[in-house]
Amino acid sequence: MDQLWKIYYQEMTEFIKVLIQTPSLQRLKDIGMNCGVEYTNFSFFQNIIPYSRYEHSIGVSLIVYHFTHDKKQTVAGLLHDIATPVFAHTIDFYHQDHLKQESTEFDTKKIIEQDQLLVSLLKEYDLTIEEVCNYHLYPLCDNDSPQLSADRLEYTLGNMYSYGFCTLKEIQNIFNDLKGGSTPSRLIDRYYTGDIPWITSGELKYKTIYNTLESITEEAVKDTNLKMYPQGTFFIAITGLEAEGTRGSCAITGVPATTNQSCLAFQPKEGFSNLYLYHWYRLYGNYIGLKYTQGTKQQSLNNKIVGKLEIPVPKLEEQEKIASILSTIDEQIDNVDALIEKNKELKKGLMQTLLTKGIGHTKFKKTEIGEIPEEWEVKKIIDIATTTSGGTPSRAKKEYYENGIYPWVKTGELYNKYISETEEYITEDALKKSSAKLVQEGAVIIAMYGATIGKLSIAKRSVTTNQACCSIICNDNICYNEYLYYRLDFEKENIINLGAGGAQPNISQDIIKSYKLAIPSIVEQQRIALILSEIDEKIDEYENKKKKLEELKKGLMQQLLTGMIRVTV
Repeated sequence: MDQLWKIYYQEMTEFIKVLIQTPSLQRLKDIGMNCGVEYTNFSFFQNIIPYSRYEHSIGVSLIVYHFTHDKKQTVAGLLHDIATPVFAHTIDFYHQDHLKQESTEFDTKKIIEQDQLLVSLLKEYDLTIEEVCNYHLYPLCDNDSPQLSADRLEYTLGNMYSYGFCTLKEIQNIFNDLKGGSTPSRLIDRYYTGDIPWITSGELKYKTIYNTLESITEEAVKDTNLKMYPQGTFFIAITGLEAEGTRGSCAITGVPATTNQSCLAFQPKEGFSNLYLYHWYRLYGNYIGLKYTQGTKQQSLNNKIVGKLEIPVPKLEEQEKIASILSTIDEQIDNVDALIEKNKELKKGLMQTLLTKGIGHTKFKKTEIGEIPEEWEVKKIIDIATTTSGGTPSRAKKEYYENGIYPWVKTGELYNKYISETEEYITEDALKKSSAKLVQEGAVIIAMYGATIGKLSIAKRSVTTNQACCSIICNDNICYNEYLYYRLDFEKENIINLGAGGAQPNISQDIIKSYKLAIPSIVEQQRIALILSEIDEKIDEYENKKKKLEELKKGLMQQLLTGMIRVTV
């Protein structure tokens, strides 16, 4: 497998050579990439090329270094699997983390701290443990889709070689294909002080790109061997296509621009409208992502695949008419989007004012949580409410989940203000024979750990929750649940910070109980909540209007771009 390393980077850097000699990284030689299946009786896995977490970790670091030459990010990539246990990601199912697959990283910091040689080497390289123990913080190491992820890229290529699906030469070609766009070295600050637009795949949500989050210099373009694309170039996202929001992600440049490695650029030939192409891809991008990129966790397209796509092409005049009709609806959607954002900004400002100054107060006092109106009090959550956590009925007993009657809330479902329906329901017997508890309507539910920490919802009916949720039931005479909802949402960042320090932030029920809040009278709580609720209702109204316009556009796209309905020109 070390032959792959030369594909990622011609020669291993000296600091990587030194770091991989530490006991913690050497341990990974005995942990396979296949989560233990190589120890089963499946014959397929008996004949594969051995592939360990050690080899994978080195590969990730070399890919990161290839694109960035950033030592901090490279070391973070090297150490990302250092806490991986025997059988690797099988433990994620125990932790109910099989979708995110991050529970194997919980002990990363602890493992690093226990390896004295590793700690001393980090100091020698002027790196702190905090800087390298969470690779999710860095570009390229583990980017969200659709951006390139060194981790997913490496184990995709590594498995392809290990399983015998691709030769080294084929993998070399795949890796070289990523050079159409690139990321200038983050070590060279002056690269990012220019005025040349540099497009990343996350910006392909905009129809026409005029400005980019980052701009680079001519020197960066030259040194990184980037191509300048003219105005009107069509871009699509080519990595991270397992995510629905990424499949079909595309845009047109309104100015000359460069791009990173996660975008594919091409220019329509004469007689072909780029706007027509944009709308066509918006219709079929999801389908293309599913059809042509199966087989890996981090899915991707390439020039070869895209070049084979068959596109129905009416005359140029009809293309332009179709594009004009669809663009008109896009403009309406954009206008509604602007109203949504305007009201969200209004809500943000109102929350800042109402939750710090209240309504009509002129006198204020200093407290341990900051300045608040004189009439308000500082109280712990335990003083104004009761709390409880939930549990997970045994997955071994399918009958606990079949024909269930009680909604069972997981943290990933805490995305709306109110929650009443859930993905799974549990039975009365499951409730009695597990740590799950029935929580009354009106309870404020908050996520205590993982990627969803701090997310909130109000129970619209009696529900149960898993152990990652804390339910807060207000004492009616001193705490109004909707005020508590908005107050905790306002305090979200502070609450998350209380759980910082590990691979993932975690808060406990004890932290929640002891958390101090500014509490006005029950009447003022209700007035504050009413004002904010009215804004939320207005936002919901615009969101529904946007949804209807999107449904209208979807129907028109299906009819116009397939020829079911022809337009006259």
